[in-house]
Amino acid sequence: MRQQGCPGLDNVRLALLETNGHITILTTKDG
Repeated sequence: MRQQGCPGLDNVRLALLETNGHITILTTKDG
């Protein structure tokens, strides 16, 4: 039953994923 965890961690994970996607898009546009 350890499905709950911290909602904050999930938000951080989502934010990191979004940031990584933006960085990838930026780098591809640059290259």
